[in-house]
Amino acid sequence: MLFFLPATVLGLISSILFALNLLLCSILFFTVIFLRALLRSEWFHKLTIPYFVWMGSFWILVNKLIIRLVHRIDWDIQGLETLPKKPSWIMVLANHQSWVDILVLQTLLIGKSAFLKFYLKESLRNVPILGQAWESLDFPFMKRYSREFLEKHPEYKGKDLESIRESCEKFKVMPTSIMIFLEGTRFSTRKHANQSSPYRFLLKPKLGGFACALSEMKDHLEGLLNVTIVYSPRKVTMWDLFSGKIKKIVFRAEFILIPREMMEGHFETDEDYRNQLGSWVNDIWNQKDETYESIAKTIFTPEEMDEP
Repeated sequence: MLFFLPATVLGLISSILFALNLLLCSILFFTVIFLRALLRSEWFHKLTIPYFVWMGSFWILVNKLIIRLVHRIDWDIQGLETLPKKPSWIMVLANHQSWVDILVLQTLLIGKSAFLKFYLKESLRNVPILGQAWESLDFPFMKRYSREFLEKHPEYKGKDLESIRESCEKFKVMPTSIMIFLEGTRFSTRKHANQSSPYRFLLKPKLGGFACALSEMKDHLEGLLNVTIVYSPRKVTMWDLFSGKIKKIVFRAEFILIPREMMEGHFETDEDYRNQLGSWVNDIWNQKDETYESIAKTIFTPEEMDEP
């Protein structure tokens, strides 16, 4: 246990340990990536998917060990016992506040559910080592187009949904936990105000991509894990995690079944379906907001409660 060290020293040690773990795993990753590139064979690609999932799981488990050994975080975890006993295809919905969310979800779901995959911005494909690792694990990369861009270039309309459909075909190869941040971006006071969000601690959910994924995976999905994450202090960064400044992480999860009618509509053309899906997600989001607030009252300072 090194949590007694000054924050800067602890942060440097943690960063080095995480980097060494990434370096070790990247060597094992790139050996097979090289063989994939050399053979250029679809059957070999499919054959190596379990290997990459195993390596990804090993990387996550070592990160989990580093966090547990180096940092003194008070973990308050409830709801994981509601997950199916056997790994299966599930959706995972969580509020989004920081890159720490990814590490928390990976840490807590590893061994509890199928391997977690999430949608990434296309620009992250170029991140050294991690970009190639995500690609080898068949993580989906997506380009997001602004409304202004689509007005000038209508030929790009629907391209993001095509990416989702392609990624879902890869998800079907083996049981997968599909992580979707419905808010589409990390929470901030400015974004919350600009949206005039009706929720106190959440941004508005975006439904188009979610509806597409539901439709494509409807014959595989067993259900949805609704996750709420709260940190103390409220605003956190990866450096806060590395340097031991995160004192408490509250994790609430609930596995729920997805009504069949939510997976069989046409979001783009069916207004009734859009309204129905919107109402269903709004109920989930209201519950999540209430859950967040009830937790926040017990761990936030008065100043933190007042933001926004």
